[in-house]
Amino acid sequence: MLTEVLLTERILEAAAGARGAVILLSPNPIRDTGGGQRSAQIALELLERELCVVFVAHGEVTETVDLGLRVTHPRLIEVPLRQWIDDCQRALSTLLRSTRTVGITQVPVREWLPVLGRIHRGGGVTVFDLIDRWESELGGRWYSPRIERRTARASDVLVASAPALVAHLTALAGRPARLLPNAFNARVFRSGVSHPRPSDLPSVGPVVALYVGSLWGGWMDWSLVHRLATALPELQLVFVGDHRGEGRGLPSNCHFLGLKAQGELPAYLAHAAVGFLPWKVDPVTQATSPLKVYECVAMGLPVIAPVLEPLEGIPGVEGVRGEDAFIAAVDRRAKALVPEELRMAMHAFASRNSWSARVDSLLEITGLASGRPE
Repeated sequence: MLTEVLLTERILEAAAGARGAVILLSPNPIRDTGGGQRSAQIALELLERELCVVFVAHGEVTETVDLGLRVTHPRLIEVPLRQWIDDCQRALSTLLRSTRTVGITQVPVREWLPVLGRIHRGGGVTVFDLIDRWESELGGRWYSPRIERRTARASDVLVASAPALVAHLTALAGRPARLLPNAFNARVFRSGVSHPRPSDLPSVGPVVALYVGSLWGGWMDWSLVHRLATALPELQLVFVGDHRGEGRGLPSNCHFLGLKAQGELPAYLAHAAVGFLPWKVDPVTQATSPLKVYECVAMGLPVIAPVLEPLEGIPGVEGVRGEDAFIAAVDRRAKALVPEELRMAMHAFASRNSWSARVDSLLEITGLASGRPE
């Protein structure tokens, strides 16, 4: 771990000549979950725009395997939260004096409140980016509704990834929040590109229904998965994500391929017939913007999902109610070609919903695009 002096020097060196600085408090390090998480995608787009990014991680890497992913960039500095609190106060003061500075909070924790105050007093802009219902298993032991409320009220800009979170954040702060859903990386997920079939997919021939994402959460409906696999034995259900023994006792047409880096995912999407989202409908999932759904749509892969408000109106995503309807929809979609009209609608939707477009919106709101906050 770098000393305070060396860390400060690195931050100031990264900010020198940059168009501004963004200090982003993320739930986890930038390489977590295969590098595809919202905070990592926002950071990469900010770096593309010649901004300095100080990526502060609240937690540790959650993966049980190390994919060897590392993000290196001359304007990117990665810092654990404790080291930021202990060693970066002089760097923050200098940033606020020398360049336009934005602080983005994705994890509402007590230790971060003084940072928001310093940024605000120093003329910077503070953003609360609410990405989950933290008053759930996702917030673990650290979540405090009082601290979440204080974070909302201390932030100049309020954005959230799902309509339910917009309503929650608006109520907390007593002023409007804006919707900023998840998106996809247009440099990685491109429809119409030929990809070799991954060697760990079931051999050529069987029809593949694909789920990509977290497997550990209480929102996963393993009972539905069991029924789906039993009802459609000719369909190969493939799960891509960090597997920790979830889904025990499933039929043999269920395959767990483990965690993949984001750059590997397009090949799996390209060789699937349908994507599926076997989630329960509860307050957590109704407040979740499923990032992988955007990646599926960008690749032209239809998705069968439960009826969730954040997915309404997304072309290629069919929301169904009940297990029988879910199974029938997966079966129907896996056997059919995607109509050209639907494919065009999915392509048009993707063109408006990249991470580049999301960060353009964020920069406009915070004033880093024009020099002043909206």
